[in-house]
Amino acid sequence: MINIKKIIPLETTDRSLLGVAQKCLVKNNRILFLDYKMRVIYVFDLEGRFLFCIDSLGGSSEEYIELKDATFSYDGTSILVLDHAAILRYNVTDGHFVERIGFDVDLFGDFCRFINLDEDMFYFFANSGEYTIYQYSNKTFIGVKKSRGYQLIYERFQSQQENSCLLAPDYGHFNIDKLDKGGVRAKYYIDFGGKAMSEAMLPQNLREFNKVEKEHCFKSIVETKETNQGLLLRVVDPESSYYNIYIDKINGSIKTGIPDRDTGLVVSDVSSVSFYGLIYPDYFSEKSGLYDVLKEYISEDGNPILIEFSMN
Repeated sequence: MINIKKIIPLETTDRSLLGVAQKCLVKNNRILFLDYKMRVIYVFDLEGRFLFCIDSLGGSSEEYIELKDATFSYDGTSILVLDHAAILRYNVTDGHFVERIGFDVDLFGDFCRFINLDEDMFYFFANSGEYTIYQYSNKTFIGVKKSRGYQLIYERFQSQQENSCLLAPDYGHFNIDKLDKGGVRAKYYIDFGGKAMSEAMLPQNLREFNKVEKEHCFKSIVETKETNQGLLLRVVDPESSYYNIYIDKINGSIKTGIPDRDTGLVVSDVSSVSFYGLIYPDYFSEKSGLYDVLKEYISEDGNPILIEFSMN
């Protein structure tokens, strides 16, 4: 079902021993690997050669106290880090500190994920409060998506293309929006034919969430990845397990099914024509349909392998 365009083993060195990625992004000629557990950002070139890491945990103005999230700047010239009270900018060429962008607003500590869509435009996801999505532009914060229930923390923003991105829906909702300079715009609605969680079931707290998770219905769309050809979704299904959906925008065909546990592919980013996915040696089985293609790159002590692929 997939056509592998490029296999990129991420180089293993004494300074680049990778764990599990919170996110792995590809932009211009750089690969960003955010290891949340280690609170370090590793950077590779497009051949997988390790270049540098941003390991700046600390209390100075050039360091972050928390590494909540990281992303490329809108133009790909910087790596941006979301701290508890600021955004830190590092140069994408060598990782040196550039500036600290402060925000004098109390709600900044609630932000968990973010994206930079233009020179002075950011969107933030907050898992608590009146809004789930905020826009920052012209030195002003505006709530652009009201919260209507309990929220989970997962990747809300697909990496930007041409100053826009897809926005994964809030928990219990199935409308996928587009974010750009104009704000939030409706783009897709995924219809589960009466098998989706109803609005009356939306949980308002953790106790209600745990109860809803036992209900036999589709509960959330937790990943949205789109190329020119297709839309790839990961949803929480009626069994409260992950379920994949691929919609071909060219011919209208739809492919669905549970994730392949023998491969353990984690789709992490997109370009206009390709998907990028990580394969972890510890979770890769000889039973995988990709084993013959990837076996020479698999090492028990090695880093994850990044593959670029398209859907057939």
